[in-house]
Amino acid sequence: MYTISPDPQEKLASYVKKENLDLVMLSDPELEVTASYGIVNPKQNIVPHPTALVIDTEGIVSYIRVDEKYSKRPSAEELLRAIDAP
Repeated sequence: MYTISPDPQEKLASYVKKENLDLVMLSDPELEVTASYGIVNPKQNIVPHPTALVIDTEGIVSYIRVDEKYSKRPSAEELLRAIDAP
């Protein structure tokens, strides 16, 4: 299982350790992959709102959550439930 975030790799590694997660979190500081899903504001080159997607191996988005505040994000448990959903 992989995740991708614009956050620095050090921050992501700390989160994985804190939450005791068994996944790989990849850093996308230039937003290249993130932009391919259409969730980057091209004028400012930022993610306008924190967005969580679950994408299967076929590239199908099965879960999306957008929060307006950067401090409000889905819990690890919510994301794991979304990943495990049929």
